[in-house]
Amino acid sequence: MNRILTTFLVFLCSALAWSNGIAIDGIHYLLYENGTASVTYTGEAPGDPNRYAGAIVIPEQIVYQGIKYRVTRIGEGAFRGCSALRSIHIPNSVVVIEEKGFYGSTALQSVHFGTGIQQIHAFAFAGCTAITSVAIPKGLKRIGQSAFSDCRQLAKLSLGDSLQVIGESAFATCAELRTVTFPKNLVQIGAHAFRNCIHLGNIILPENLRELGEGAFRSCTNLNSVYMGGNLQVIPNLAFAECYDLSSIAIGRYVTKIGDAAFKNCTNLKSIHLPQQIDEIGNAAFIQCRNLHTVTIGGCAPPKMGANVFDGVKQGLQINLLCANAQQAFETAKGWSNVGTIRQAEQSTSVNDTDFAQQGHKSSSSHSDVTSNNHSSSALRQNETPSVFTLRVKSQNENQGLVAGGGTFASGTKTTVLAAARKGYRFVRWSDNETAEARDIILTKDSSLTAVFEKLTNPNSSAAPSVSTNNPAWGKVYIQLWARAENGHSFLQWQDGSTDNPRLIKKQEAETYVATFSDKPVETSKSDSMHHKSQKVHRDGNLYIMRNGKMYNILGVNVDNEKK
Repeated sequence: MNRILTTFLVFLCSALAWSNGIAIDGIHYLLYENGTASVTYTGEAPGDPNRYAGAIVIPEQIVYQGIKYRVTRIGEGAFRGCSALRSIHIPNSVVVIEEKGFYGSTALQSVHFGTGIQQIHAFAFAGCTAITSVAIPKGLKRIGQSAFSDCRQLAKLSLGDSLQVIGESAFATCAELRTVTFPKNLVQIGAHAFRNCIHLGNIILPENLRELGEGAFRSCTNLNSVYMGGNLQVIPNLAFAECYDLSSIAIGRYVTKIGDAAFKNCTNLKSIHLPQQIDEIGNAAFIQCRNLHTVTIGGCAPPKMGANVFDGVKQGLQINLLCANAQQAFETAKGWSNVGTIRQAEQSTSVNDTDFAQQGHKSSSSHSDVTSNNHSSSALRQNETPSVFTLRVKSQNENQGLVAGGGTFASGTKTTVLAAARKGYRFVRWSDNETAEARDIILTKDSSLTAVFEKLTNPNSSAAPSVSTNNPAWGKVYIQLWARAENGHSFLQWQDGSTDNPRLIKKQEAETYVATFSDKPVETSKSDSMHHKSQKVHRDGNLYIMRNGKMYNILGVNVDNEKK
């Protein structure tokens, strides 16, 4: 037995890296007998100081002792704690970023992912507090636990179409994250995946999503509206707890259970529609939703109710029942008889509660019969039996964009509709010419809305800022361009021959600027470097340039006398 184990270990070691710490062009690698290589750390162990700095471009292939190796992995802890690493370019050959690959690299601002990435493991970019945008390529299928947690400056996130799993706490505490478009193939969002994303506004969970983890969007305090895809069956414990600004939520038509404290302290939630499949509501599900005044229920059988479900809810809660002859069953069911006023809603049309809980149904009219939230609407009087209306929402072209919202609601209910453009397109307007992507609507009759999208003329370009002044006699506005060379390279000139860097431009000058760089660093003598080195200085909210011991403003005017 020992002999077999020894033979196995020898074989295993031969299959793994047979050379450690090979450095080529400043990057360290582990080499494998199968002709592949992984990037590794610069020290003797993962906890040692890591010396990677500046802008790193990882090659697809390296050559060592005449043998070619394809770079396929970023190894565990390879760039961990690189406090001077500014940007990383990952080639198409890399398929895996291993655990803590870039963990705690606090200066890392820019990450370019190659098209070959299939897995990003746990804590890969956790604590990279300077990253502002992440574009996940199409081939990636899984984002690991806490992979981007605590990336506090991350504001722009693009998820590839192949993504299926977002791991536990993957984007937790990404405080600047404002919008997320979830891909259609996503099936799982892990526990606490977006917890404490305090600026996240509106979300549309895709139709194929089957599992939402506990506390997935907990404490997203600015979250305003949520649409759930059709295949989700359970809203887990604490899923949207402490989402104080949440005012509209469209629950998926197949949801059967709402977990404990799922909407705890959603203090801005005023009404909610529970579709007919729901058969269980957990403990304290809506506790301290103090402005909740209307609950519309589509099912005929009273859902099993946990303890303290509606504790702290606004006095006079109204329960509207869409199912005919269900009132007696609710009034005698445990937990329901003392939560509020139970009423049988009067159907204005024969409509199944689930018919419009999904996207893309045909509209009976090209015009909208809705009342926007900024218009007044008559509230239900105390003894009035509420009517029920349907709101149909569709996209003019689902290849260009998706919509969320719609359903069957009691008269006077406020609900939210959303329009989300696909990549390469933009939202134009609704069929009633309203242009807000997310809008609140108060129903007063059966209604329909269609979202119109259009293709971007150049989806990869970004518009240049438009600048002006309120009075040219009082002050002028300039745009400053900086051309920053990466490590080992140098700036040569602009397309018009100018070598000014930084460079000030005016509105009447050319609108396109191309910087030319050299593949070699600037060669300067030691004395030149001492006398001509420039440095940016921020003082009193303004940018200055220190050169040869003197301070200049961005117009090149010496301001030493002004500063004294």
